[in-house]
Amino acid sequence: MFVAAAGSNQTAEVTTTKLYFNPNTGTLNATVFNTLSDFNSKDNIETLTNALAKVLAMRGVSFVWKENGLPSIGIIAQEIEKIVPEIVNTNERGMKSVSYDSIIGLLIESIKEQQVQINYLLKVIKGE
Repeated sequence: MFVAAAGSNQTAEVTTTKLYFNPNTGTLNATVFNTLSDFNSKDNIETLTNALAKVLAMRGVSFVWKENGLPSIGIIAQEIEKIVPEIVNTNERGMKSVSYDSIIGLLIESIKEQQVQINYLLKVIKGE
């Protein structure tokens, strides 16, 4: 149950330390956030391919939010949509959002792809 902190409708708190949402900045703080990921909820499971190429095509950016002037770091949804459209959502107003959690799978597989390259280069260096 959300309640206003100290009689203010500027913030909503479930507890004073576990969950906090500030609608003025759009900031949500929580001690732990778990994303649903159970095998039993998924069909057509396939290992990602060409993950490294997708990650290399992404651009990390720094920026300032127009609405509140706060500096931040992230990615641009329109750019990500060209690389992995399945992780970009467009709402009824045309505003785009990105499932940042979904990038984790790409990062894991791209590291594994790089490790294969590193292992090969180590063998070449050692003359194996």
